[in-house]
Amino acid sequence: MAANQVSIEDMLANMKPKVASVAKPARDLAMPGVPFDPLERAAMVEKIVMKGDARMYYRFRHARFYGGICTADAVGCCLLCDWEGAGRCWNYAKNQHPESAKGVFCTPAEASAKLVSIAEKHDCWNFRISGCEPFLGEASTAHSLAVMRLLREASSATTIVIESNAVWLGAHPEILDDLRKAAGNDVRLRISLKGENEEQSQRLTGAKGAFALQMVAIQAAADRRIHCRVAVASGIVDPVKVSLPPQVGVEKEKISRRWG
Repeated sequence: MAANQVSIEDMLANMKPKVASVAKPARDLAMPGVPFDPLERAAMVEKIVMKGDARMYYRFRHARFYGGICTADAVGCCLLCDWEGAGRCWNYAKNQHPESAKGVFCTPAEASAKLVSIAEKHDCWNFRISGCEPFLGEASTAHSLAVMRLLREASSATTIVIESNAVWLGAHPEILDDLRKAAGNDVRLRISLKGENEEQSQRLTGAKGAFALQMVAIQAAADRRIHCRVAVASGIVDPVKVSLPPQVGVEKEKISRRWG
């Protein structure tokens, strides 16, 4: 653990100053140099998928996962996950080309209203934002937190599930305090862990330092007693080889051979 902590501290020290450097053209998102800085890429993606306080969504639906959940699928992620020949992220194309994704920009009020409408239709009061990374930077984070807050105010939401790669959360773990305030004590954080170590994570995601940031976020969630589970790619990532806090659960996720 001590070795991991030193590596994480060094990684954060090297990466945080780069967040402000976002003056790259959108075409660099499609074919970035590898390895790339995921915080820098997150800032670039956020400029595409956010307009003021509105974020681009491509679908609102009721899904069978989590025993039934009302889902808002948004656009934009800071990683490019390719599972070493076993498949790619199911949203790889949108993640690679967010500027070409089709969707509509919704304010927090508009997105939450659409979700509540689906909840009323299906009598299902569990919610999530999916298909994307909800925390890319300050604007997208503020948007996501506002959606969660409005859902609770409008519907007394039973559960809000947060699906995240946790890269931005690792760089800014204080956001977890705001997350609990917005989503309530029933919030569920599901972090998709992208490797057993830094080397594998970099191969799978193309991103340098993502593993270190994810581990910071996982520990920060555990320290705050936020309900947190780690999802690992079945057959690719062995959670036994990762030093996780004992109160953090683990689940396996299937790798999709189709992506869009």
